[in-house]
Amino acid sequence: MSSLPRVDWATAAATAARLTPAGPVPGPAEAAAVVADLRDASVRAQAYVREITRMDPPGSRRTYVIDRGSWIRANLAGFAEVFDGPDQAGSARIREASAGVMAGAVLSVLSPRVLGQFDVFHGLADPAVDRGRLLLVAPNIHAITGKLGLDGADFRLWVCLHEETHRVQYGRAPWLADRLAELVRVAVSAGPAASDHATDAITALMSVVEGHADVVMDQVGPQVIGTLPTIRARFDKRREGRPGLARILGRLLGMEKKLAQYREGAVFCRSVQRLAGVEAFNRVFDSPDLLPSLAEVRDPDSWIRRVRP
Repeated sequence: MSSLPRVDWATAAATAARLTPAGPVPGPAEAAAVVADLRDASVRAQAYVREITRMDPPGSRRTYVIDRGSWIRANLAGFAEVFDGPDQAGSARIREASAGVMAGAVLSVLSPRVLGQFDVFHGLADPAVDRGRLLLVAPNIHAITGKLGLDGADFRLWVCLHEETHRVQYGRAPWLADRLAELVRVAVSAGPAASDHATDAITALMSVVEGHADVVMDQVGPQVIGTLPTIRARFDKRREGRPGLARILGRLLGMEKKLAQYREGAVFCRSVQRLAGVEAFNRVFDSPDLLPSLAEVRDPDSWIRRVRP
């Protein structure tokens, strides 16, 4: 196995800062109102998601409402934990500026599009830090609301439902972030055969967590979001979709088309819940061995047969 890429994180940060376009700048009163409503929507989403998913993990429920620059810095810090680890972070080893430029460029391209993200790698290398944190990119949510002509309060709650589902998933399965980090390391450092196996495993994992979040959004939505059909119809027309961790990994690992297949994960989730119930589906978060393979994501019956007691 070859070594992990030596990324110059300072170059990545400088590249992203240089290339990231400035976001919309609403007036102070309007900006304050959007931030306050996002915080309120995040709190409301917590109760809805926990009721629908039947999962209520312990841990911090704090939400960070941020701008594009803060989102970029959060992701660079998270990937530094994945690639460097606690033993090498901050070391004086030689790093590659080219890898830093690529990472910074990818994040700069995605930064105007991402609405929210559960930062799964936060605290990965430091046991004293709370694992994971929920990020909401206020300027982008505000801009898309206006661009698509959506009801602001409804759209903000809709976004929060998706990201809150991720918080519940990773809270229920503390090992999940470590598993994803391990697969990413293998995908970027191993030979072709091992790398293909890792990318399939990443695709399966991300399809399930993203698909499940979309299902929860739609299950909760009709009860509390009056304009849900409008939001879904207009948002689904956006070609770039809803960039988040899957899109970042796809760009960085060269597997964007694979990780864009959220619909397979949503079909898997709905099928398992219909055939075996919500609690049966929740077993995917019980241990790494119970995660479905990519073949099982596409054949939910086979996963049910494998894990059924």
